[in-house]
Amino acid sequence: MTLLPGNLFHSGFIVDDLEAAVAEMSALGIRRWTTPKRSELPALSPDRSVGTFRVRYVYSVDGPHHFELIEPLPYGVISSVNTATFHHLGFWSDEREKDLKGLLDRGYRLEYDLLRPSDEIAATYLTSNTGPRVELIPSANRDRMQAKWNTFKTSGTP
Repeated sequence: MTLLPGNLFHSGFIVDDLEAAVAEMSALGIRRWTTPKRSELPALSPDRSVGTFRVRYVYSVDGPHHFELIEPLPYGVISSVNTATFHHLGFWSDEREKDLKGLLDRGYRLEYDLLRPSDEIAATYLTSNTGPRVELIPSANRDRMQAKWNTFKTSGTP
């Protein structure tokens, strides 16, 4: 399994009100955030049924560890819990199949894969009875996401 501590790059939180959560986190000193983005991706469960991952989200700009705030939208596979709550740890994954097998061997269960329009896997979520939900994101996305964060760093956008 190639999930190393250096591959952990974000913690995701479910929030009811994205703008209010950003304001509150900003008051705690996490002041720079990406522009809110809406995402609607097919979510393929282990039994091959398809739901929709329907959210609005932002990432904190400054790292190396980022915070992701996620506001569920109606009729999606995740829902609001009326309070900010921890949702997942996000890891870069160089070898998804190897990392997936390693987590499954440790007792994790596949929750769902998020699919891009090309049917390429955008992210994989796994759950466990005793550990945190894990999100595997292909390392191939690292440069694109880092460029997005760097744009905010250099532009001074709050």
